[in-house]
Amino acid sequence: MDAPSYVKAPPRRRFGLRERLMLGLLFGALGTIIVAVVGWISFQRVVGSQQAIVRETLPTADALHDAVRGNARLAALAPRLARADTTGELHQLRATLDAELPLIRDRLARLDSPHVEPELRARLQATGDTLAARLGIMADTIAARLQVRDARLAAARALRDSIDELGALARAQTDNATALLVSTLTTLLQAETGAPSTPAPLPDRTTASDRLLDVDLDTLERMHELVLTAHALGSLVDRLDEVDTPARLQEARAAFDTQLALLARRVRDVADPGARAQGETLHAALAGATGPGGAFDMRGAELELRARSESSQAEVGTLTTELDALAGELIHRGGRILAEAGLSAERSASSGVLAFGVIGAALLLVTALVLIQVLRRHTLGRLLALEEATLALASGKRDVRIDTDGDDELASLSRALARFRDDAVERDQLAAALRVQQQQLEHEVAARTAELRDSNAALARETAEHAAARLTAEKADRAKTAFLGTVSHELRTPMAGILGLLELLEDTDPAPGQQKYLEQIRSAAVLLLELLEDMLDFARIEAGGVQVENTPFSLRDTVNDVFAVQGTRAAARGLALVADIDPGVPDALLGDRRKLSQILLNLVGNAIKFSDEGAVTVRIAPGTRPDGLRFAVQDHGIGIDPARQREILEPFVQVRDSGRHHGGTGLGLAVCKRLIEAMGGEIAIDSAPGQGTTVSFEFAFTPAPAPASPKASAGASPVQLAPGHTVLLVEDDAVNRMVVERFLQTLDQHPLCAGDIQAALATVDRHRPDIALIDMNLPDGDGRELLARLRALPGVPQLPAVLMSAHVPANEVKALLDAGFAAFLPKPFTRAQLQALLARLLGDGAATAPEPDAGDAQATDARNAARLEWVSEDFLRTEHDALGDTVLGEIAAVFASQGDTLVSALLDAAHAGDAGECRRLAHKLRGAASNLGLEALRTQAGSLEQDLLNEAQHISLPERASALQQTYRETVRALRATLARLADDRR
Repeated sequence: MDAPSYVKAPPRRRFGLRERLMLGLLFGALGTIIVAVVGWISFQRVVGSQQAIVRETLPTADALHDAVRGNARLAALAPRLARADTTGELHQLRATLDAELPLIRDRLARLDSPHVEPELRARLQATGDTLAARLGIMADTIAARLQVRDARLAAARALRDSIDELGALARAQTDNATALLVSTLTTLLQAETGAPSTPAPLPDRTTASDRLLDVDLDTLERMHELVLTAHALGSLVDRLDEVDTPARLQEARAAFDTQLALLARRVRDVADPGARAQGETLHAALAGATGPGGAFDMRGAELELRARSESSQAEVGTLTTELDALAGELIHRGGRILAEAGLSAERSASSGVLAFGVIGAALLLVTALVLIQVLRRHTLGRLLALEEATLALASGKRDVRIDTDGDDELASLSRALARFRDDAVERDQLAAALRVQQQQLEHEVAARTAELRDSNAALARETAEHAAARLTAEKADRAKTAFLGTVSHELRTPMAGILGLLELLEDTDPAPGQQKYLEQIRSAAVLLLELLEDMLDFARIEAGGVQVENTPFSLRDTVNDVFAVQGTRAAARGLALVADIDPGVPDALLGDRRKLSQILLNLVGNAIKFSDEGAVTVRIAPGTRPDGLRFAVQDHGIGIDPARQREILEPFVQVRDSGRHHGGTGLGLAVCKRLIEAMGGEIAIDSAPGQGTTVSFEFAFTPAPAPASPKASAGASPVQLAPGHTVLLVEDDAVNRMVVERFLQTLDQHPLCAGDIQAALATVDRHRPDIALIDMNLPDGDGRELLARLRALPGVPQLPAVLMSAHVPANEVKALLDAGFAAFLPKPFTRAQLQALLARLLGDGAATAPEPDAGDAQATDARNAARLEWVSEDFLRTEHDALGDTVLGEIAAVFASQGDTLVSALLDAAHAGDAGECRRLAHKLRGAASNLGLEALRTQAGSLEQDLLNEAQHISLPERASALQQTYRETVRALRATLARLADDRR
């Protein structure tokens, strides 16, 4: 890059500012090198001293410290060896000894430093070897002592057993002698008092007296002495552990021999030969205690081994003390060596610091002199002159004089500043000319700004007009959608009347021709209702009313419901409905069942409409996405031209067949497309003219626990509605009122009809209905207002009320139920639907009933218990034949005992509100009842457990527990009565 024009090439210099600074830096670098060399030499001396410490002195000191610590552990181990009382403890201590001795030998072998005298190192190693040998001898001695002690204790136990047996023999002989003495005394006393029979002759009394003095008393005394001898022998054996010197052992042996001699004499005095022989055998066994290898000899050997181990312990103490002293001397010498090494390192460091200080001071002085010379004489004065010139130029002066002489960097800076001064003069001249041009430009900008302001105003008017047009279009679209939804809703009300009248006409047994006409009218009405539903769905979708629910449902039941609705149309056209569901597809799913049913109904209905033969197949298989399911509806109908497949997904567009018109609004596929997209899927069509059509889509459904099938629960028992209920019917449409009234009459109910709120209130004042059917829209209010006013009347706050309407969207039903309505009945409805709803709310049937509250559940439990047997007599008879009266009675007693505890605990948990504990106790009670075939109790306990497991709402735990307690009491009474009857039958 070329230099700017205002920078002149510097003249050739010989010794400028740069060279002077370089010379100063050179002096500084040289000083730095000298300092570094001196520091390195000093550091090497310190490092040498420290390495000598690390290489020679520290390892030796570490080895000595390790040896001293090991010696201390051995010194502490010796008393523990002496106190070892079991073989296991001795083995553990010996293992510790075997681990410590090699470590000490290793540490002593590492004392090879030149600072350690060979003679002292040899003495240390010899002392360590002697200490190891003495500890080994001591451990062997203690092991031998423990072995002798164990043998002596075994012999003592055998002696103790013999002495106990001898004591029992002696006590038996003493009892015999006492019995003989009592017999003789009895004879003498009879002679003295004179028996009522013939008195004993005088010679017999004399003989008895002599026997008492000479035989009986002497025998008793000798046998008592035998007892004392046995006791003395036992005491000597028991105190053998306390003998701790050979002299005391000899005294104990002499005392034992004395007692053995006395025992031999007293055994010979035993009159019973068998007892005498037993005593002699025991005497021989006890005599072995003082013989060779007997208990006394073993105790003597044990005392000798103990003395030897104590002697070894003393020697070990002496050796460890000697080893500590030698090691301490070495440690002391090592400390002196470390102190000398530290002193050498300190001297090296001091000399290094001194060298650093001297050289640093010299370097600082030289550098300061160079800088003063360069800065004061050649730099500072010229810099001050350049600063004054720069400030003058900045203040606007242009006649400043600048000295440009010289050949260094400051001279170049001066020349650059002079060039800047010249450029500033030229720039001032250009600025004056530029101000003139700027004034001309300002006039032109003002003119153009006025033109731009006019253009922006025109653009703002156009934007406002576009916004108003868009708002008008949106209002028109919303009005169209609202009109479409309102018309569809309003048409459902007369359609409800038409369908109801048709159902009533069918009850009049019409002629065959009339029946045909009625069927055609019904088909047309159903078709019209479907068209209205399509329009209503489309209106909701257009209004943004698609809300996806997430509830558990059965996939296969959903498909069967679709086939049930479309089955009549398919059969009329000779078509088969086929469900092809992959076995790997789960039946229990979590999702929007209603929208899936609506999509399948529309697609199956379209397939039926455009097919004349074959079958309509619904295929369901795993999809490509995780948890995805692929649905496909296939027919063999007229097919669709590929060019029109995208077009028919638009509203009000139908497939046109050259032969005939198929009817409909053309909204079915459009509604399906919007619903599928709302549920996160995409619709696809595979078709060709004359080859049928396959419409497919894919959703993601989460597998859910298997739901209870509504059909299974409904099919368990038929809907039963008791006759004679009074039903308040509030309906403003005369046709619908007449239809519902007739429905109620055919169901044997008593309807009370009213056309508005006032008439309904007046009717309730005169009558007390059992249930109310209320239309949503009434001339003088709506159903919610009527319900609130009915609740305020005395005597009817708990009246169940059903809301009827063709205008309430599905997402608003829950809010109406929360407002107090017991159920919602959408129009149009059939008589069967009305019958099922009344049966559920009036408590006369189980079909499609919601989860019962606490009172209903308690009543249901009671009815179930009443229908079931308290006990199964056949089951108990079989168990009775297999187990018998006693075992079955014990089982029943255990059940009654456990049952009382369980029921009592269940009542306490119910009053405490502990649902988890109640469920656990109900489960245990159900299991106990199952073991004895107590069907009523098992069923009622299982019902409570299942309700708590499902977290059913409105459960009154105290009431349910009380009902279960009553059933349990009746069951126990029936069980006892049945067992008593079975026992009587067996006898």
